[in-house]
Amino acid sequence: MTKTVAVVAAAFWLAGCGGESSTDGGGATGGGGSGGSGASGGSSGSGGAVGGSGGALGGSGGSGGATGGSAGATGGSGGSGGATGGSGGSTGGTGGGGPAKPECTSDSECKVFTDCCSCIGVPTSENPPSCPALCVQDKCGELGAPKAAACIAGRCVMGFPCDDSKVTCKMATPNCDPGQVPQVTADGTCWTGQCVPADECKTVKDCADCTGALFCASYVTQLGPQNHCVDVPASCGSDFTCACSGPSVCVAPYGTCSDFSGLKGVSCSCPNC
Repeated sequence: MTKTVAVVAAAFWLAGCGGESSTDGGGATGGGGSGGSGASGGSSGSGGAVGGSGGALGGSGGSGGATGGSAGATGGSGGSGGATGGSGGSTGGTGGGGPAKPECTSDSECKVFTDCCSCIGVPTSENPPSCPALCVQDKCGELGAPKAAACIAGRCVMGFPCDDSKVTCKMATPNCDPGQVPQVTADGTCWTGQCVPADECKTVKDCADCTGALFCASYVTQLGPQNHCVDVPASCGSDFTCACSGPSVCVAPYGTCSDFSGLKGVSCSCPNC
């Protein structure tokens, strides 16, 4: 009898130990749950076998925490941009191409070009476009122009008589547009009534006749100055000085160039003439 009671008591003691062990296991599982959702896992750990299943729920909550980490990689795309802007900058730097050369050095390098609008001397290699006007008589015929072009001051010109220093007639001086001057008769004593381009003249009275885009090239001769109205070479832009335009107008034997002071022009002299 005493032995039987001892066996029963031992059984109850073992059962009690098993329940306590279950409580400890459930509590540990609940602690694992706290890693995911915080306080929820801890509360699941109370009391025996029920506590163990509560711990498992806490663990599933922990897996949710890992999901949040995947969002961080998105920010990297913001770095593009920045490189725009370096373009530009290379504009500019145009300028003259150095001393210009004469258009011609002899009459044989020049020819007459005429149509209803123009009567000019040009290099033999050039063929300017004709104006669209219709006429019975071309411009050279209207002006009574010389039959051949000439090379004067490094330019191909018609060589119209324009020096009015000898005009003695009572006729009123014709009014001409800028860049043009009154034409005179072959003997230079009167006006013809026509206006011609100043840079197509053989000579002009003085450098004041060179207006607009023209400048004056004054040849110092033994008989006095010979003034010519000439255009600025395209390669010189607006530089009419000896540095750029001078070599194109001061041709041999008048090859020594000097800039005028306060006047748009140059002086061409011949030290050995």
